[in-house]
Amino acid sequence: MKIKNVKIQAFRAYNSIENGTFDFLLNDGEPAKFVALYAPNGFGKSSFYDAVEWALTKSIGRYVRASTKTNNVAAADNSKDPESPQYILRNHDAPLELKTSVSVLTTISKKPFTRNLSPAVDGARDFSFTGKVAKGRAAFRDIFLSQEGVDAFIRESKPADRYERFMDTFSVDAEDTRKKLYALRAENTQMLDEIRNEISKLEELIAKPVNLTAFEQYNLAVNSLGDEGQYLKVSESNLNQASEGNLKFMIAEVIRRFERLAEFKNSEIELLKNLILDSEIAYDSERSLADSVETYSHLSMAVAKSRRCKELSTQIENQQAVLTDLNSQVSELKQLAQSLPPFDVATKSIAILEQSLSEELLSLKNEESTHKVISIALEKLSKSITDADTLLHQWRSYQDAAKNSFLIIQTESELIQQINLKIQDLESRLSALNISELALSERINKLSISGLDRHNVISNITGLIPISEDVSIRLSSANRRIVQLEAQLSENALALKAVNDQSGLFGQLVNLGQTLILEHKGANCPLCNHPYDDHEKLLAAIAKNDAIPSLQSYLQQQAQSISSERETTVNEADELLRRILQFVDEALASVRLTLAQVTKNKLITNSELNTLRSQQITATGKLNAAREYTLQMDEPALVNHINSQIAIIEENKKSYVSLREIEERGFRRCLSLIEQSQKNIQELRSSVDAHKGQPAYLFVAQYASKIGLPLGAGLHEHCKTKQEELIQKLSDAETLLNQALTETSTLQSWMIQSKIWLKDSDVEQAYTELHDSRATWLGLQSNFGKRFSEIFNIPAPSALNITNGLLNGKISECLAECATLRKKIDTCSTLQELLPVLLPYIEHLTHKRNLSPLMLLKTQHEALQERLENEISEVVSYLESKISGFFYNDLINEIYKKIDPHPNFNTVEFVPTFSQDERPSLHIVVVDEKNKRVPPTLYFSAAQLNILSLSIFLAKAIHATYEGAPVDVIFIDDPMHSMDSINILSTIDLLRNISRQLNKQIIISTHDENFYKLLQKKIPLDNGSKFLRLESYGVVRVEPAQL
Repeated sequence: MKIKNVKIQAFRAYNSIENGTFDFLLNDGEPAKFVALYAPNGFGKSSFYDAVEWALTKSIGRYVRASTKTNNVAAADNSKDPESPQYILRNHDAPLELKTSVSVLTTISKKPFTRNLSPAVDGARDFSFTGKVAKGRAAFRDIFLSQEGVDAFIRESKPADRYERFMDTFSVDAEDTRKKLYALRAENTQMLDEIRNEISKLEELIAKPVNLTAFEQYNLAVNSLGDEGQYLKVSESNLNQASEGNLKFMIAEVIRRFERLAEFKNSEIELLKNLILDSEIAYDSERSLADSVETYSHLSMAVAKSRRCKELSTQIENQQAVLTDLNSQVSELKQLAQSLPPFDVATKSIAILEQSLSEELLSLKNEESTHKVISIALEKLSKSITDADTLLHQWRSYQDAAKNSFLIIQTESELIQQINLKIQDLESRLSALNISELALSERINKLSISGLDRHNVISNITGLIPISEDVSIRLSSANRRIVQLEAQLSENALALKAVNDQSGLFGQLVNLGQTLILEHKGANCPLCNHPYDDHEKLLAAIAKNDAIPSLQSYLQQQAQSISSERETTVNEADELLRRILQFVDEALASVRLTLAQVTKNKLITNSELNTLRSQQITATGKLNAAREYTLQMDEPALVNHINSQIAIIEENKKSYVSLREIEERGFRRCLSLIEQSQKNIQELRSSVDAHKGQPAYLFVAQYASKIGLPLGAGLHEHCKTKQEELIQKLSDAETLLNQALTETSTLQSWMIQSKIWLKDSDVEQAYTELHDSRATWLGLQSNFGKRFSEIFNIPAPSALNITNGLLNGKISECLAECATLRKKIDTCSTLQELLPVLLPYIEHLTHKRNLSPLMLLKTQHEALQERLENEISEVVSYLESKISGFFYNDLINEIYKKIDPHPNFNTVEFVPTFSQDERPSLHIVVVDEKNKRVPPTLYFSAAQLNILSLSIFLAKAIHATYEGAPVDVIFIDDPMHSMDSINILSTIDLLRNISRQLNKQIIISTHDENFYKLLQKKIPLDNGSKFLRLESYGVVRVEPAQL
């Protein structure tokens, strides 16, 4: 991209576009490769560069650099007038109607880069110092070099600020990664130091000696407890600070358990003492039982015989009933034996009939199943025939109705096309109305500005309503005249005040002069030395002097005249304002009326559009329904489809009719067979019922049902066996009856002899009382035996007189066990006293256990530290390469060496430094052949620094791109500060080679006319050069030789 021309209007030094047009085209129409612009300082060179940069980027670098921005903003704020706009970019002498604009025409497009300046209002400036660059235009910042650019980077006092500004400007993501890694390293270093300090403390604690004697005493005491102390043992493997509390708790639990055992033994002793008392009671019960044996035996025998006599009486009654029942059963068996022969004959006849009946029932079932199958088949065939008739009717009706559907399709399709055309027309009309409504609303908003006065009305309504140029110019002139008159009034008031202040002094001076004249009788004025004829005429002249009052009167008259003119001018301005505001009101009313009409038309259009869309939906629905009804086919295809379906249905119907005739013949034959089977079954069932109604058959059947035997299953054998069984039972029953009668007679004889006949109730009472007493005595003995067995877990001794000795021996054993338990409780108390002595050793073991994970943690953090160092090294290397790539070190050094500003230091390096404790820095150093590095700001002259800056800038500018294409233009503003002749010639050669070899357009300016002429000689016109001169402030012209 090269620049063809630049047109500047009302921008800083340039007023008219005629004087601010820079044409860089050669005679052949191609843009010049090398352009030199000469102008003395203050003629507009910097304004030219500012204009181009502003047009391309919407910003001006020298205003918004960090080193100058604060001062620039402060200077602008201090000089701002709240009652007028502040012009920073706009030319102060430009007429109000002249718009500030800059256009840059390039080779990449017929459309120039153009930027227009929005007008500033009172109290505001026309340029904001934000530094924001237009979207996609950041690359253009790299093609401008000025002295401010050199100072902004090369002479930055703090390398850390230079690094930070580089990262902020170019958004290097790796810098965020570096910051995070440095923070992680700092955090890990701190943790590693803390871990090492903790390890050191633990090692010191572990080195302290520990006394193990307490452990020996403790374990000996535990061993003396036996099994009860096995859980109280301690060792280095299971002893820790936490287990100390557990041991205290366990020892206390053991003590409580021993105390509970001792209490239990004491309770057992008391129980044994009570048991001794119980044994004496049991012994007395044993003797009472022995004394009552004979009496109890006699009473028991008497009661037993009385009870037996009663049992035999009941038995006799029962046996007599049994004999009656057995005789009845014998009679029934005799009748059964007589009925069995006719029953057998009937049974055989019934079996034959039932066999025939089963066969007939099976035949009937088969015929009914066949009948059901045929009925179902007939129903299906009839339904299929009916369905076929229905389908034929439907298809023929559908064929007639489809013709109407095709008419609907044609009609609705044409209607939808018409509706779509109308909708498109209305939507276009509605879109135009929306645009008109938006524009009118925006215009109403702009016209509805409140607070319009004669100062701001023109700037606010310009472009909104047509205002005659005469009114605009008259109002602007009136405003300027009012300002002038107000300034004159202020000056007049100050002058009048000064005169009033001096009038008193002047009176004193006159009085002093008169006194001198009267004293000395002089004829010359003591104030001005003017001669008079005598002193009396001089005194008269002094008395008549009215210079001060005349001046006061003049100033007052002048103030009245200015005030009158100001009032007239203000009235004129107000009248003009009133007329303009009237124009605004009329225009606002007109626009609102137009907006109302547009809104009305919008509503009408929307209503029509909604109606059409409703019609469109209805027509589309009808069309889709008709197409669905016609199966999405055209008319011939649908007719063929319907005819083929009718033919298929008619053919199927013929098959169904033929099959139905066959099934009906089978149906009639099946009905005949079913009727014959039902008749046979009825006859067979009547024969069976007749046989079963015979008396013999009925008696046998009832008997078999009563005894639970099936008919005909072993009744003969049962009759014979039952008869034998009954005879045996009759014999047995008679025998038992005779025995019971004999035993009853014998018992009655004994009871009479024993004199207890008819006194069994007394015997029963005496027996019961003695029996209860014996039960009580036995219970006492049993309870004693149970308690003895529960206590000693052995059976009680058979001889109760020896139990006291056993119990007293057991009491002695319990007392001995209580003494042992008390000794163990004392041992546990000793353990409780020894336990606190173990705490130092516990702490020693705890320190040893805590040391191991800390050593592991230290190893892990050391490994992490190593990984962080490696990652930081990689990120720093990437940042160094990023910085080197940004500054194009190789190209910079190549450019720098060609100019060769220093005899020794001929290589440039950009060296970033990274420290954990300080901010990163970016150093610019130069290197000599011995690899010695020095900062150029300390060792280089101003000229050498300029050359270094130019080298860096040219390397960046050569690589600048816009939208992926190279920007082949470089702007250099006055680069030759303090350079000597050799450096200047080297620089010119370098720029010429860059222009030729790299196809770059160089645009350079200078205030030095000798350098300008040197450029004309070194890069003449035939090399594609062009030379321009600013002949006065903001006026450019081409050198005559190029015209």
